[in-house]
Amino acid sequence: MTNPQNEPEQPGREPTQEPEPEVQPSGAGQEIEPVTEPPPIPIPDEIVQIVREAGDDPEKVRTVLEMVAWSWQGPLPHPSALAAFNDAYDGCARDIVEMTTSQSQHRQAMETKVVDADIRLRRQGQHYAFIIAMAVIVGGFVVIGIGRPLTGSVLF
Repeated sequence: MTNPQNEPEQPGREPTQEPEPEVQPSGAGQEIEPVTEPPPIPIPDEIVQIVREAGDDPEKVRTVLEMVAWSWQGPLPHPSALAAFNDAYDGCARDIVEMTTSQSQHRQAMETKVVDADIRLRRQGQHYAFIIAMAVIVGGFVVIGIGRPLTGSVLF
């Protein structure tokens, strides 16, 4: 099941349909709008009961569950982390996005070169195979022509 908001999937819980605020690219003198943190994940009642029976603090468990449950995958940091980087160092978010874009273009260019080289090598191998096959066939005709039909027919 795909999860467009990159929210953790929990059994028996439907993902929320609320879109996260988008990070706007910074322009001349404009700053990136901070992204709000996602709402806390509700702890299932069974876990709360187990924790209470164990005598532990449910808030500690909530913190652990939130740390384990949230993940982000992609070439860029999570939008809230990107905003935090930009708060720590002005223009850092723009630099990270530009660096990621540059790396992506470089990787795609390298993949194109690898694919082109592979195609070229395959064609070259086919040409060599054709030349070898023709040499064997012509050699068979030559051997038949010099009076060795049995040997020539094996080559042919």
